[in-house]
Amino acid sequence: MKETTFNPYGFIGDNIGPGLDAIIAGLPPTGATVTQLVEEVYAFVSGLYYPAPSRQVEEQIKSIAYNAANSFRGNLVMSGQAGYNEVQAPFLEMLIGPSISNNYASQGFLGRVDDIQDNIGISELTVREQTPLYMATSVGIAAYEYWTANVVDPAIIILPGNPWNGYMGVSGAWPQNLNNIPFWSAGAMNGALAGYNAGEGSLDPITNVATAEAIGALAGALTVTAGMVTQKWVPRITKPLHLNSERIVNLTDITGQAAGIKILSIGRGCSEATGCRRVSERTQTCCPPDQAGGSKLICIN
Repeated sequence: MKETTFNPYGFIGDNIGPGLDAIIAGLPPTGATVTQLVEEVYAFVSGLYYPAPSRQVEEQIKSIAYNAANSFRGNLVMSGQAGYNEVQAPFLEMLIGPSISNNYASQGFLGRVDDIQDNIGISELTVREQTPLYMATSVGIAAYEYWTANVVDPAIIILPGNPWNGYMGVSGAWPQNLNNIPFWSAGAMNGALAGYNAGEGSLDPITNVATAEAIGALAGALTVTAGMVTQKWVPRITKPLHLNSERIVNLTDITGQAAGIKILSIGRGCSEATGCRRVSERTQTCCPPDQAGGSKLICIN
């Protein structure tokens, strides 16, 4: 029987819907600027955690928002420039790589992210390595649910009074908006991952509610997913971490039964049968655990 992993950071996802509602309520019906978007992100996030925000807090939250926007547009998380390591890379690819938005229809996105979240908990990642991934899945699920509720029914074409109408297109845009839901939701996860590291060590953590990293993840997620709709942001094409040497293998649980999800593995000699945990940087094949020099630690089952 499959065990469900509990996400310790569900409270971040709980704030995605209210945050997006607050952002669009503060923006003009059309033509919002990036500066206006960042102002609304700041207003919402600071209102949650800082009853009387200082100028320093304002500058730091806004800098996180701009950093998340730059990171998303430059695809820095996927290209290995955002502070994540090699053992996190397979999960990053599954969460925000091309496969999540290109290969999964809107109806299949939620189940995919749920499966990835379950497997984070049974992976060999440390708690610290798991934390930003959990934050990402929390906002990804919440963003999916929010955009699903705000994308129109094809029989109606456009929901009367929907404040996002001015940015989602006119009559006939429904199929494209529906197809964009996984893309916008993955963007929220990308923003959370960027904001997590941008927030680390920058915000005053004395909020008695959330860590600086959690606040950064929320600000980054809101900025990117709203920016994709209002500013039409798209990430630049870049080579994902270790794309030249990775391959897909089935992730299995401790009973040996297929867990229903795929995870990236590195190296031509690796397979579930070998249980390989290290790969030679020179040959890209499995090497014994005691040959630590010149090898990369990986996790495949």
